[in-house]
Amino acid sequence: MPEAPSRDRLFEAALWLGLGVAFSPVLLELVGHWRAHPWARVSLVFPGLALEALRRGAVGASRSTSRSTSRPILVLGLGLAIGLELVAISGDALRLGRLAFVLGAVALGIGLGRAGWVRALVLVWIVPLPSTLLELASPALEGAWGRLVAAGLPGLEAIVARDGRIALAAGEARLPLEAPDGGLALAFALAGLGWYRAARRDLGGRAALQSALRAAGLFVPIQLGIVALAGALLVGGGARPAGFVLAQAGWLSVGLLAVHAAWPGPVPSRSTGPRRATLATDRGGAA
Repeated sequence: MPEAPSRDRLFEAALWLGLGVAFSPVLLELVGHWRAHPWARVSLVFPGLALEALRRGAVGASRSTSRSTSRPILVLGLGLAIGLELVAISGDALRLGRLAFVLGAVALGIGLGRAGWVRALVLVWIVPLPSTLLELASPALEGAWGRLVAAGLPGLEAIVARDGRIALAAGEARLPLEAPDGGLALAFALAGLGWYRAARRDLGGRAALQSALRAAGLFVPIQLGIVALAGALLVGGGARPAGFVLAQAGWLSVGLLAVHAAWPGPVPSRSTGPRRATLATDRGGAA
């Protein structure tokens, strides 16, 4: 009987490989999006986090029972994902195909008995927040950060450009604030980290949602700090270092927080009752 687990692993590997091949145009477009837009790189950490969540979700689980009850999810989810991808490709809308890939990956994770739906939904954050959603809060959101920072830093002012957007100014140096500088993409990624921390502890969907909302709120001090640091650099060193901080600090911050969220440590027992899981207050790691 030892051949069965090996055949199961080969079957799973073949399905995951097939998913990657089927969605290779979508994944290549996503990689190009990461390269072209630094703000989108906040989602770079989630493939690894999702893999860890799925891998640990299968430990100790009854795989045969999970598969028998989840097979309809696998068939229906993959069917819908492939159909949506075909629509996206034929309509020259590859970004719509990102949602199809997430749907297929979640269905595969649940359908194979690899994890429950709470752990599988970590895959949602592989895809960054669409830029159209960032524009909904622009220029009001990034403008608010710019005005707050300019009010507190001597030598810095917030000016309104012709298109209505805000730019930070220090002497002749200018630092335009764009829609991604509002921090909504950062908030979305932080919500994913909060969901992940609760999911890897198997605290349930309600606790995961609460943890995600609390973590998302951290974007306010983080984004304000990023804009403040960029403003200080603009006053002291010019637009180039300020622009670098504004573009890169968000996803680098998410990377550091992801390391903290995934840091190994003792696994809390579910019998001890629910445990609050936040990025800000939970200092003990989890396996």
